[in-house]
Amino acid sequence: MSVEEVRSIVSQFAGNGVPLHWSTYLLILLISLLASGFGAWLGSYLREKGKHLATREDIGEIVEQLRQTTKATEEIKAQVSSELWVGQRKRELQLETLHETNGFLSQYLVLDCES
Repeated sequence: MSVEEVRSIVSQFAGNGVPLHWSTYLLILLISLLASGFGAWLGSYLREKGKHLATREDIGEIVEQLRQTTKATEEIKAQVSSELWVGQRKRELQLETLHETNGFLSQYLVLDCES
């Protein structure tokens, strides 16, 4: 093929375009619709996969924060329980002391009245 023949073929396609059958245009339209639908689905799919991956990466940090919060809560509960127990025991000792004092005073007063 000579250079002139190639130029003639190229100018024919460039000037007139390529004549195609109507079914070819329909096929191109269907392929375009399928490709755009698949592209939209793939974009949505990859977006959701990205969210799940980010959640999976963050779950370790979230679990550690929960563990620390639970530990702090348990320590506070233990401290409050200990303070309540100490306060209750202190009141019990005060009551025992009061009863013992009342018993001693009543014996002393009884002995004092008898003499």
